[in-house]
Amino acid sequence: MIRTIRISFWTAGVALLIVAFRWVFGSEVGDRVMNNKSNEVPSLMVDTSDGEPLLPPELRGLKARGRDRAHMEIVGDSGYHSVAIRAESQKPWHAQVLIHNIAGSGTGEVLRLEMRLRTTPGSEREATVGFIVEAPSEGTPKSLRFERPIGFDWATVSLPFRVKETAPGGRLRVALNVGYGFQSIDIQSVQLYRYGEDAPIDRLPSHNNPWTALEDSDWKASADERIRAIRQDDLIIQVVDAVGRPVQDAQVSVQMKRHAFRFGTAVNANAYLGRSIPTADAEQYVETVHSLFNAAVLEGTMKWTNWEVPERRAKADTTVSGLLAHGLAIRGHALVWPSWNRSPSRLRALEGDPQAVQSEILAHIAQQVTAYRGEVAEWDVVNEPYTNDDLVRLVGLRGVAEWFEEARRSDPSAGLVVNDFDILETGDQRSTRHVNHVTDLVRKLRALGAPVTGVGLQAHFDLVSLSHPETMLSIMDSLAAAEVDLVVTEYDIDLQDDSLASQYTRDFMTAVFSHPAATGFFLWGFWDGRHWKDNALLYEHDWTLKPAGRAWMDLVFDQWWTQETGTTDATGRLAVRGFLGEYSIQVTSQSRVISVDTTLRSGGTFTQIRIN
Repeated sequence: MIRTIRISFWTAGVALLIVAFRWVFGSEVGDRVMNNKSNEVPSLMVDTSDGEPLLPPELRGLKARGRDRAHMEIVGDSGYHSVAIRAESQKPWHAQVLIHNIAGSGTGEVLRLEMRLRTTPGSEREATVGFIVEAPSEGTPKSLRFERPIGFDWATVSLPFRVKETAPGGRLRVALNVGYGFQSIDIQSVQLYRYGEDAPIDRLPSHNNPWTALEDSDWKASADERIRAIRQDDLIIQVVDAVGRPVQDAQVSVQMKRHAFRFGTAVNANAYLGRSIPTADAEQYVETVHSLFNAAVLEGTMKWTNWEVPERRAKADTTVSGLLAHGLAIRGHALVWPSWNRSPSRLRALEGDPQAVQSEILAHIAQQVTAYRGEVAEWDVVNEPYTNDDLVRLVGLRGVAEWFEEARRSDPSAGLVVNDFDILETGDQRSTRHVNHVTDLVRKLRALGAPVTGVGLQAHFDLVSLSHPETMLSIMDSLAAAEVDLVVTEYDIDLQDDSLASQYTRDFMTAVFSHPAATGFFLWGFWDGRHWKDNALLYEHDWTLKPAGRAWMDLVFDQWWTQETGTTDATGRLAVRGFLGEYSIQVTSQSRVISVDTTLRSGGTFTQIRIN
C-alpha cells in the first residue's frame, strides 16, 4: 500500500525536527515527460533502461530539515505522497526534504535524477522546487543544482548530471529545497540512476531546453545597431608640425586601453590577497583581475557584519587599495542588507525602538561611506529589499530615503543603488513581482527626495530562468523610465551545457550592452576555484578558458574593442569610429614617433598631436 505523507514547514523558531518514515515509490520509470506542459517522449534519446537504480523501491529515512522549524505528519493513504510545504523562510534551502546515504556512485560518473511530482490541485499558485545532489560533506561541490516551477499536472522531472565529488563509499544525498513561501507539492516517485563514466549525458532524457537559437530573430540586429549608436563615437586625430601646419601621410596607430562601460567582477578578498589558495593560483587570480576587468566589487568583505570586524575591515581596505592602484573602479556592496539576520545582532535587541535602529543604520552608512569617500564609485545602499525587508518595514520608506541621503552627504560623487535579484531572470510572474516592487520602491524614494541613481540587477541564471533578450530589454525599459542607471551586478549562469552557457552569455551581454541606461556588467566571480556555485563564467579550476569565457573575451576585447591604423589626409586628420573609453595613440612621421593618451567620450573627441 502506498502511503500519503504530508510535510509542513514553518520557519518561526530555531528548533530542528527530523522525522523518519516509510516511503514507497511508484513505478513511473518508463514515463519520460520532459516538462509540466507536455507528455511527449523526446527523440534521439538513449535507452534509459541501462541505468542502474541507486534507490530501493521502498525507502526508509527520508528526513525534513528546516533551518528554523519543521513538522511532518502522515495524513492518509491515497496512492501518492502529498508534501505540503509552508515556509516563510528567507531562502529556499532553509526548508529541505532530504534523502541521505545514497551509495554506489563514483566521482565522474553520469547519473540521472528522476522525480514525478506536481503542485497539489487547488493550490493558489504553482510551487517551486530546487533539486540538489551533492556529497554529504561540508564544502564539497554540488553535482546537480536545478530549480524549476512545478505545474498542476503530473510531470516527470529528468535531470542527468555528472558527479563532481562523492563521499567515501560513493555516498551522495538528494536535497529538495522547498522554502519558497507557502506551497503544496505531491510527489509520486523518485529514483537516481547510474550510467557509468562514458554515458552520453547529452542524450539522456532531460528537460526541454527553454532557450532556443535566436539567429533568425531581429532583436540582435536592433541591439547591434543601438550599440553602434550609443557605445561608439568619432575620435578625430589631427597631426600638425611645430608651427601648426597639417602633416599629411603621418602613420597613426589607435589602440584602445580600457572601456568606458564598466566590465567588472566580484573579487574574493582572501584570494586576491593570497590567503586562501596556493601561490600559483593567487598570482593568476590577481593577474586576471587586473588584466580583464576595469571595475570590481568585493564579494562580502564590505558587508556591514564584516565591516565591524577589524581584521576584515583591514582586509577590505587592502584589497580596495590594490584594485584602485591598478585603475579599477569600485562598487561598494552593501551598506544595508535590511533583514535582522543580515545585520549586526545588536540591532534585533533594539527592535522595539525604531529610531534607535535608524540611528545605528545612519551612523554605519556615514562611517563606511566616508571611509571610502572618493574611492568607491557606486554603493549598493540597500540590498535585496524584496525578500529582506525587516528594517524597511521597521523604519518605513521615509527612513530608507534617509539612508540614501546620508550616503549622499558622506560622498556627493558616488552612485547610490537599490540592488535586487529575480528582475531579469525568468521573465515570468516571479520576476514581474520583483520588477514591480523595485520600480515602485525607486519611484517612491525619489518622490521623497532620496538620491537614488541606479538599480542593480543581480542576474543569477540557471536552466529555468533564461529570459528572452526582448523580455529583458522590455524590463530594463520599464526600470529606466524611473530615470535611473541600470547595472548588472552579479552575473553568473549555472548550466551543465557549456555551449548553451556560451550562447546565452553572448546574447545576454549583447542585450545589456545595447541598452542606453546600462552602465556596467559585473560577473559574480570568474574562476571555479572561488565561486559560490563552483561554476564561474570564465575559467575552470585549472584555469582552462570555458566556452562562455571565450564568448566574454570575444565581445569585450574583439567585437567591442577598437584597434585601428591609418594615415592622415591633407588636413592632417584621421577619423576613427571607436568604442568609448581610454586610448593610446602613436604617430610616426619622418622617423619621429609621438605617443599620447586620450579618452573617447560620448559626443566625440578631437585630439591634436604636434610633431616638433
